[in-house]
Amino acid sequence: MPTSIKEGKDFIAKVKLNDVPEHLQSKTYSATINFNINALEVLEVKSNSENVKILNNKIENGKLIIDVEALNDKVISNESFEIKFKAKTESISEVIKVENLSVKDNKDRIFIASLSEAAIQLIEDKAPSIIAEDKTLTVGDKFDPMKDVKASDEEDGDISSNIKVKENNVDTTKAGEYKVVYSVEDSNKNITEKIVKITVKAKSDNTDNNNGKGNNDNLPETGGASPVGTVILGSIMAIAGIALRKFKK
Repeated sequence: MPTSIKEGKDFIAKVKLNDVPEHLQSKTYSATINFNINALEVLEVKSNSENVKILNNKIENGKLIIDVEALNDKVISNESFEIKFKAKTESISEVIKVENLSVKDNKDRIFIASLSEAAIQLIEDKAPSIIAEDKTLTVGDKFDPMKDVKASDEEDGDISSNIKVKENNVDTTKAGEYKVVYSVEDSNKNITEKIVKITVKAKSDNTDNNNGKGNNDNLPETGGASPVGTVILGSIMAIAGIALRKFKK
């Protein structure tokens, strides 16, 4: 798998002599690696084994030549070492291939060894992103400009703690449209800004007066007598009174 790096960043190419045939095993080797010297800079070459020593490394005709030697009277057969490169190309999409690794033993016999990281993909140094959405509020609501606002970066990950509010003119005491301007910066000094719109709406009037009509139709019955019922009741009581006086006589 290609390794993705950014322009100006370092990366490691791991070189290994895999299963060197017995007749090619030697105490010294000269390894040659073809690469794009306009895109890559060699920073360091080191061995991953205590059995192998890097004697010398140099650039000749656009090739890196590494001289290695086995220690303690051993031979180099399945050893590995690392080359530390820096990507210096201005092309952020170029695939740089470390093409092959040819090895020459102390008898000038040449064979091809393996290179575990055979291609390096440069990626664009992208600016971070801010996640913040437009909001609608009602007059009197509380507004926290940092609520639900996040920021992330491909290299740095979550950088929400770096978010700054550059501008905030939101006034929730009156209806209107306002804006909040956010800014965030990553470790490579890339800055992103985002503007969100905050709409504050007036409170709705829910009073219902039935178009000016009274609410008598909706009043519950209280058990009170109607005028007709009152007249009838009065007449009955009057007749009863007359009958009572005649009875007493």
